[in-house]
Amino acid sequence: MTQNHLEYHKVWECMNDLESAFNEITVIEGLVNYIEDAVVNEEQMEVVDAIHALKAYLPIFTRKYDKASKRAWNNTVGALHPETVPHIDL
Repeated sequence: MTQNHLEYHKVWECMNDLESAFNEITVIEGLVNYIEDAVVNEEQMEVVDAIHALKAYLPIFTRKYDKASKRAWNNTVGALHPETVPHIDL
C-alpha cells in the first residue's frame, strides 16, 4: 500500500485558485444582464458592444478555469492515488 501525502497549503492554494477562477463567472452573468437590459431598452449598440466583450472574455475564463481545475485535480485526487490516476499536464 502506498502512503498518501497531501500538503495542506498546496491543496488549499489549488482549491482557492479553482474557486477564484469559477467566481469569475459573475462577470459573464453581469454581461448577460447588461445585454438583457439593452435588449429591453432597444439599445442595439449596447447589445453589440456587450456581446463583443462576452466573446472576448469567455475564452480567457475557460482557459483559466481549465488550468485551475487540472491543477486542483493533480494536487488532490492525483496526489492520493498517483499509481491509478493519470497526471493531467498543464
